[in-house]
Amino acid sequence: GVGSGVVYAYRRVGSEYEEIQKIVPAGLAPGDAFGSAIAIDGNVAVIGARLAKDGNGSAYVFRLDAAGQWVEEQELEASLEGREAGRGPVKGQFGRAVAISFPWIAVGAPRDNFFNFLPRLKMGAVSMFEHTGTNAEDPWEFDDLAGYLIPVGIPPGELFGTSVALDGPVLA
Repeated sequence: GVGSGVVYAYRRVGSEYEEIQKIVPAGLAPGDAFGSAIAIDGNVAVIGARLAKDGNGSAYVFRLDAAGQWVEEQELEASLEGREAGRGPVKGQFGRAVAISFPWIAVGAPRDNFFNFLPRLKMGAVSMFEHTGTNAEDPWEFDDLAGYLIPVGIPPGELFGTSVALDGPVLA
C-alpha cells in the first residue's frame, strides 16, 4: 500500500550491481515506512518500519539463506517491561534507526517517551536485543541486562535514538 515501504537488495557482480530481491515483511500495512533504516552484519539484516503499529514502530530481522535470499526471521517491538500498565510508547517511532553488530541489535525510538503521562517530552530511547541461541533460528530477545536505554538527565525534546551505531559492545 501507499507508504508501506519496500527494500531492494542488490549484489555487486563485476563492476555493476544487480537487483537480487525485493524485500517486504509479512503483515506490512500502508504508511508503515518499512525501510526507513537498514543495517547489515554478515548474513543478518535489521530493517526499521518506524510508523508501523500506528506510529509506535517495528524492526524486522532478516537472514540471508543458502540460496542467497533474505528471509524474514522475526519482528522486534519496543519492550514495555518495567512500565506501568497502559504506559507504553506513544508513537515512539521504534525502528527510526537500527544498528547490528552480532549478537546485538540496537533500535532507536526518538519519539518514545517512557514517562508518557507528559507526552510532549519526546526524550527518545534505544532498545537492545541479543541473539543468545546457538542456532540461527533461535530468536532475538530483548536484552534484560542493557535493555531500554535513556541517558540520565536528558532534557525534553532531545529525540535520543534518532540515529544509532553499534560496534561490538560499543553503542553510540
